[in-house]
Amino acid sequence: MNILVGNIIFGTFIFYLQILFMPKLSLFGIIPDVYIPFVIILGQKNRLIESIPIVLFFGIAGDLFYPERLGIHTFGLLITTILVSKFHHSINKEKLISVFSSISIIIIFMMTINFVSLFGSFTESYFLFIRYFLYNSIFSVFSVYLYTLLSKVRFYIDV
Repeated sequence: MNILVGNIIFGTFIFYLQILFMPKLSLFGIIPDVYIPFVIILGQKNRLIESIPIVLFFGIAGDLFYPERLGIHTFGLLITTILVSKFHHSINKEKLISVFSSISIIIIFMMTINFVSLFGSFTESYFLFIRYFLYNSIFSVFSVYLYTLLSKVRFYIDV
């Protein structure tokens, strides 16, 4: 129960971060997607049965702000949650290149779902695809490593 409450609070923080603050970090019209690192972290830290309802709820809540992709982004996040929770043990998390490669594959998967559903093909928006890939890959790797670093920090209060 404690994990569920923590994940809901973390998800709420991510939701507000995506809606209110990420548009300010827009680069060439591309808003970084904080849901991707959120899903990666949930898939690594929790069991699949605990992660799916949280991803489903926050995915739909985020999709309501982007009606043109209603449900598509949530579908991608759910599939990503399943893949991360099934295969994250086999990845060497000590090496940056393996983590970057794994996250890049996830982002390519998410981009494929989003771009094909929105634009119909990759040829119409090839440069947008490349910029989205680079910006979100770097942002996601940084976010996952930052979370990993912060999760190892422990504060003790001496009373």
